[in-house]
Amino acid sequence: MSSEVRFRPLAPDLGQTHQWDAVTVLKGFVIVQYVIPSDQRIGALGAAGSPAILYALAAVLWWIWHRIRYSAGYRPVEARLIRAALFCFLGAMVASYASANIMSLPVSELNMADMGLLKFIALVGLVLIASDGIPSTERLISFVRFLCGTGAAYASLGLFQFFTGISVINLFVVPGLQSIGSSGVDERGGFVRAVATAMHPLEYATVLSMLLPLCIAVAVYDRRSSTVVRWYPVVTIGICSALSVSRSALIGAAAAFLIMIPTLPRALRNFMFVMLGFGMVAMYVVVPGMAGTIMGLFGGDDTSVSSRTSAYGTSVEFLKVSPIFGRGSGTFLPNYHILDNQYLLMLIETGVAGLGCFLLLLLICMGAVLSGRRKFEGALLRALGFSIFAALAAGSLLCAFFDCLAFPQAGSLVFLMIGLAGAYATLAQRPLKIPPGEVIMR
Repeated sequence: MSSEVRFRPLAPDLGQTHQWDAVTVLKGFVIVQYVIPSDQRIGALGAAGSPAILYALAAVLWWIWHRIRYSAGYRPVEARLIRAALFCFLGAMVASYASANIMSLPVSELNMADMGLLKFIALVGLVLIASDGIPSTERLISFVRFLCGTGAAYASLGLFQFFTGISVINLFVVPGLQSIGSSGVDERGGFVRAVATAMHPLEYATVLSMLLPLCIAVAVYDRRSSTVVRWYPVVTIGICSALSVSRSALIGAAAAFLIMIPTLPRALRNFMFVMLGFGMVAMYVVVPGMAGTIMGLFGGDDTSVSSRTSAYGTSVEFLKVSPIFGRGSGTFLPNYHILDNQYLLMLIETGVAGLGCFLLLLLICMGAVLSGRRKFEGALLRALGFSIFAALAAGSLLCAFFDCLAFPQAGSLVFLMIGLAGAYATLAQRPLKIPPGEVIMR
């Protein structure tokens, strides 16, 4: 008689075949979120008519249906910590919603509180689907490749907008949807600020910065595709970040790039620095005035910088209303004050509890992927752990420059990365971590 160590499938309930599993559902969400322009809604539903939010809420029901039918199987300690922090965060959002309904807030704010809770339920659902449902490292890599392809198309559209000044997304409306007219290109310093399908250049910059480390990892270590296919997303995102006329895009892309650099082979590091230098010279020649505009972003007086610094005093006054659970997610309307800082906004809307749980969730996720990467032997899988860490770090950094979670594409990508961190930590479980009853005798 021999013994064989076997694990229950990670997510047998979310699909055993590749025809329809959690990765398929997540890919569908990415298509809905990043292909359909963010300013288009189902008119009859108002603010609740976002196709991506409706899709995510339907996906949450799908996840609940499977959780009722099947058990989730064994999760390692890191994945359980992420899950605990995620539910603490959701609990803080529910407490904030209750706080909003207790206070005497205007109807407009209460409506936004309803929307805020629905949004976070949808985002938490994406995390659960990713962390519970990605059944294998092969499917994880498949989803990351899909994100890289989406990033390449996203950046290419931005480059088209930059060089032509044509928004493109304003030229069509998806049947059944209505445009709220808040998306499109604008200018800074005489240059077009591309947005692709996002609502704002800062949102566009955040998405690019968070996708860049994934694209670098796939370009370097995933040899399934040709060199051109693998490196095209990296090049286009890098060029788009340089031409974005945005401090946030440059800071986010630089942070992601610098975090990924130590993980690359030395020869490739040197080559990338050389190419970066050539790229800067080429940008100076091909786009006259861009270098001076970029330098000007980091010097001199800037109203956007003064607006951000003045927000600290405003935050203290609003925080006094309800410091523990806040006044409700989404209730601090832009016409009160534009904070351009997600952490300050979350502190006002969800209190110390909400902000603390969000920061704890991010820190646990980043620690989990760094811990999990040591358990993989393949170079690509190890690099993916560091790239998820870099994506979360870039997203966390950019949250200090604008209200990231208030924008659908940037906010959903932050939670998608949290979900990937949970999936990565779960798939990195060691054979030594075998719960009782998991050894099958033959």
